[in-house]
Amino acid sequence: MRIFWTMALTLGTLVACSSEPETVTVYCYETLADSACYFEPDPGHGNRLLAVMEVKLTPEVRLRAGF
Repeated sequence: MRIFWTMALTLGTLVACSSEPETVTVYCYETLADSACYFEPDPGHGNRLLAVMEVKLTPEVRLRAGF
């Protein structure tokens, strides 16, 4: 769970520092050990969805998302 909050805070920081108006949806799921976030819904983890967030598309997020 700590990984989820670390990733959420990191993405929140990236959003605050961005001036780009574009956003991307991030889907975070609970896994056996911690949390994992993806840029597309994961049907295999549908019942373990923790959060759906809209984050601004910064260069760092663009790199991770493969845009």
